[in-house]
Amino acid sequence: MDPPRAVSRCRAARFKFLGERYGWGHQFNARDCSGLTSEVYRSMGLVLPPNSGMQGKSAALNHRLFTAKDSHAERVSALEQAEVGDLVVVPGHVLMIIGHVNGEPYVIQDVPYAVFKDPETQQVRKTKLNQVSVTPLLPLYADDTTLYVDAMTSLVHVTRP
Repeated sequence: MDPPRAVSRCRAARFKFLGERYGWGHQFNARDCSGLTSEVYRSMGLVLPPNSGMQGKSAALNHRLFTAKDSHAERVSALEQAEVGDLVVVPGHVLMIIGHVNGEPYVIQDVPYAVFKDPETQQVRKTKLNQVSVTPLLPLYADDTTLYVDAMTSLVHVTRP
């Protein structure tokens, strides 16, 4: 499939799920984060592993792995180079890059909630989403103290075998 057509199909597949309910392990006849990424790529004829951990480690996929030795700046630099459709893997979760706005990566994810720091109070807040959502990546927290970018274990570039 030629690249412009593949990107167009990828965009359409991602956004058709926008707003759909979150369902961990496909509860409520819905999908979870890895279900979302799997279904987007399945629509283009590519089969991904069934969960975020396997998507982040599969030998069949092209990975940039991260360890505790990788600095925040190295991780942000890798995300600045990420392409539309690349997967960001953190422990227990996977998100898909949909583009960059003013250099900042934006993602689509199927998630029960988002954790971010309130700009006014600087308090970490958990906001219920419970659906497929588009969010900026850099301000999101994996937990009360760790940004997603610093928890990232893998950046996956999915290509046709």
